[in-house]
Amino acid sequence: DWKAIALANDRIARLKEEISSNQIPLEILDLLASNRKIQVDPAILDSARRSLADHAAKIAEIVSFLELDESKIPRSVDSAAGEKLVDRSFDEQEKILKQFRDRASEFKTLIDFNQIADSCRVAGLANWVDLAEGWPAAASGLAVLFDLKRNEAALDAAFRERAAIARFVGEEHDKRIEAFQQIDRELPRIIRTVLAREHWNALPRHDAGGQLGVLRREFQKKTRHLPTRKLVEKAGLAVRAIKPVFMMSPLSIAAFLPPGTLDFDLVVFDEASQVRPVDALGALLRGKQAIVVGDTKQLPPTNFFDKMVQGDDLDDDEESTRDVESVLSQFLAKGAPERMLSWHYRSRHESLIAVSNQEFYDNKLVVFPSPDKARRDSGLALVKLEHSIYDRGGTRTNRVEADAAARAVLDHARAWLTAPPERRLSLGVAAFSVAQTEAILDRLEELRRSDPSCEEFFNEKSTEPFFVKNLENVQGDERDVIYISIGYGRGKDGSIAMNFGPLGGEGGERRLNVLITRARIRCVVFTNLVSTDLDRAAAKGVRALRGFLAYAESGTLEIRGATTSERDLVFENDVIAALAARGYQTLAQVGSGHFRVDLAVVDPDRPGRYLLAIECDGANYQTARSARDRDRLRVQVLEGLGWTIERVWSVDWFRDPHAQIERLIAAIEAARAHAAALDRALAAAEAETESKKREERSAGATDDEPQGEIDADDPPIDQESKANGDESPDDPGDNLSGDDDSSDRRDYQVAKLTIDYDSKSLPQAPVAMIAKWVASVVEVEAPVARSEVMRRIADAAGVKRIGARIEEAIGRGIDHAVGRGMIVRAKEFLSVASSTSIVPRNRSRLPAAMRRFDLVSPSEIEAAILAVVERSFGSTAEEIPAQASKLLGFTRLTDENRDKFEAILAALVAAGRLDQRGNHLHINNI
Repeated sequence: DWKAIALANDRIARLKEEISSNQIPLEILDLLASNRKIQVDPAILDSARRSLADHAAKIAEIVSFLELDESKIPRSVDSAAGEKLVDRSFDEQEKILKQFRDRASEFKTLIDFNQIADSCRVAGLANWVDLAEGWPAAASGLAVLFDLKRNEAALDAAFRERAAIARFVGEEHDKRIEAFQQIDRELPRIIRTVLAREHWNALPRHDAGGQLGVLRREFQKKTRHLPTRKLVEKAGLAVRAIKPVFMMSPLSIAAFLPPGTLDFDLVVFDEASQVRPVDALGALLRGKQAIVVGDTKQLPPTNFFDKMVQGDDLDDDEESTRDVESVLSQFLAKGAPERMLSWHYRSRHESLIAVSNQEFYDNKLVVFPSPDKARRDSGLALVKLEHSIYDRGGTRTNRVEADAAARAVLDHARAWLTAPPERRLSLGVAAFSVAQTEAILDRLEELRRSDPSCEEFFNEKSTEPFFVKNLENVQGDERDVIYISIGYGRGKDGSIAMNFGPLGGEGGERRLNVLITRARIRCVVFTNLVSTDLDRAAAKGVRALRGFLAYAESGTLEIRGATTSERDLVFENDVIAALAARGYQTLAQVGSGHFRVDLAVVDPDRPGRYLLAIECDGANYQTARSARDRDRLRVQVLEGLGWTIERVWSVDWFRDPHAQIERLIAAIEAARAHAAALDRALAAAEAETESKKREERSAGATDDEPQGEIDADDPPIDQESKANGDESPDDPGDNLSGDDDSSDRRDYQVAKLTIDYDSKSLPQAPVAMIAKWVASVVEVEAPVARSEVMRRIADAAGVKRIGARIEEAIGRGIDHAVGRGMIVRAKEFLSVASSTSIVPRNRSRLPAAMRRFDLVSPSEIEAAILAVVERSFGSTAEEIPAQASKLLGFTRLTDENRDKFEAILAALVAAGRLDQRGNHLHINNI
């Protein structure tokens, strides 16, 4: 029995160890040496046996109560595999039972685990249960591994089951997007062409009196033309037909458009926050619909200019900046439908609009980030003039600041002169006060007199000339570069008065919003203030200025608003990790506000610049409202800001990430090489420019011949339209030559009838046959006099004179045709039953016997009157009879015929078909 032998051997070995260490009493040695048989007290032995049995029963009770799988209990070195708990040593049992006692609170978790494990086994996930029980890292890694395998399985199933995904090829999809972009870019040009064509086709090219006649006479005059207001009164509708869009100020509308002469389908107000309601009323009354465009966060109407005219002290007079209610605020107060234009295109660097977006627009503007992270060539910059002084009690100017601004203007002008035309940037200067504006202008004039080499810049004839303006009158202007001179600030004694002129008054924050959003590319602020100097400011405008200065100083702004969660950036984070493993620094969600570039790769050669934008089809792409937003406009705006864009499609990435990362690295390196080459070229150009400046200064030479000056008489050329092949139609004035328009006038056509009856047999012809002849004539000549129908049938039968019998026979045929609904009768005139509109016909080519006014039906006279009024865009009651008579082919208008015209004209006015507006009658389209 090897087990018994091993047990005895172990006991003997332990005994010898204990003897050697003096742990066994000497009496035990004597007992062992005597070789006597040891007798155990039977009572003690029975007690021990009972205790062991009781212990075994308790262990069995525990095992049963806990439903323990004893094979799963960890075993020690001394216990055998699968050994029951009761068979283990007392030490091991004690250790296990103490764990049960000390960790009793974990039994609920264990029970939950077992229940979940059973559910997983039922669901066919037994292998995951085994992994959870046997994998030491299961607590931290099992869920991650499960999600990974589940997603891989879902992806595999998607590739197998969904054709759109299985067949997706990024390159092919990119081609579709390029085709869509091209079509979408062409769409505005096509629409412009269609609109121009529609207008061109609608231009009046016929000869007419009335308003069109007035306009023709004015064209033919050499001198003594009608005043504009009088011309509009006499020929406004004709002018509007030729030029259907009027662009006027509200005051011009009152001056040049007399009430009742013209109305418009749509009136659009731009910069409506600057329009007083009383000024807008006249335009609103002339329109059927109105669109009011403006910004409630910018300047409302003020009485600033009134005070300028009166010569009052603008800086200290609060009345000069008091807000006046605008037409925009009135529309909003009345609950007009409102829509925000959220995409901000002007600023080519997000720092130029970030403060306004947060302070005034609740970060609702969609602002596009710039690749120039460090603001080296664009964005907001601050020039701190610590030693400058604001002369508060004297000139109320900051002379040092004015000098710095003026010198910066000259530096910009010199750079402008040496830059290629496509890199020449326009410039504007804005100051907080009139006094500081004048100080800058005075200092700039002195510098220009001392160095006239830059006069070409100041004399340039362009749509965006250089300006120096005050805070109050800069709204509506924008330039590539804006210099801002605050002027106010620290005085001689070091104190700062919280008086910032208009900025400290009511609505001052709006004035600041206007000022700091004028720049497209760069904005430079000159001041001797820091943001902490304004901590005690109370006025809203000054508090907003404090935030603006703080942002200009630090370059950081805590953006409030929604951000993309990490869960939505799983795909993007995979790309970042893959690029980081290859040594590239990539940032996610670059930008401010709600618009972010998914990924931006930092230029290792110039960390303040981004080399590449990587767009993914992740959360941002999926939440775009339209294909135009996500696939064209977004890309177009970013490329316009200087970004190089590369796109990664998730399907391609998950299918072959290695190929995609290699493609991205190739694009990054190409962008890096291009940026380095551009830097070298710019550095060389700057060096050459500086060298030329040194040569000019040493030689004392200046270039007296301005370059690239535009003749004032040359019209501006729309380069984009020219590049797209757009061509405007010829001047419509060249075609107002008096040619008749056949669309509303035609020659009178005489019916040609062939019949088999002669003068003798005609009265015996069947009534139905005669009715067909009647209908044939009426179909050609309607509306036609009854007597003319008889004449056509008689002529076809060879009848020279219509007697009683023939007249009676044809009359029966007419009655039959009317009774059968083949024609309709209105007194002595007949028309086709299905006839729609009546067009006046020219009778000048008819034989004299047929060219009689009594043969013209009242309905055709009515049509002639309406045609005259419509063609002439309104005509007087006195002119209409003669013009309508001429339209019908009658050169002379008798008094009797005039009476007929006037009677029908009066009936049209009474029926509301013609409307009297001033001296003119117009078609009533209401």
